[in-house]
Amino acid sequence: MAIKFTCPNCQKQLSVKDQLAGKKGNCPFCKKPLTVPKAADAAAPTAPPAVPPRQVPLTQPAPRGHVPADTAPAPSPEPTPAGAAWLSTILAGILFLLGAALALYTLARPFLPAH
Repeated sequence: MAIKFTCPNCQKQLSVKDQLAGKKGNCPFCKKPLTVPKAADAAAPTAPPAVPPRQVPLTQPAPRGHVPADTAPAPSPEPTPAGAAWLSTILAGILFLLGAALALYTLARPFLPAH
């Protein structure tokens, strides 16, 4: 006959051989240490602690797009002028091209004819 008991850590039902009564081991599910109860102790299963049901207020769902009165809308970020974004893109492109030209000149310099 097998000893049936509940893991005190993860509350899973376990069943082990009678020879393991009183021995220590690890739960195969949660891997935490436990002691196998004696056959008489396992016969009286312990009830899990009573958890009160979660109370959820019964209210009507808000219509789509409805914002509660106590919730202020998030401030919108300051718009950046279109000219600033355009100008920074152009400057970045120019700097990239100048860097590429300088790199090519530096790499090709040993191969250029001397004056």
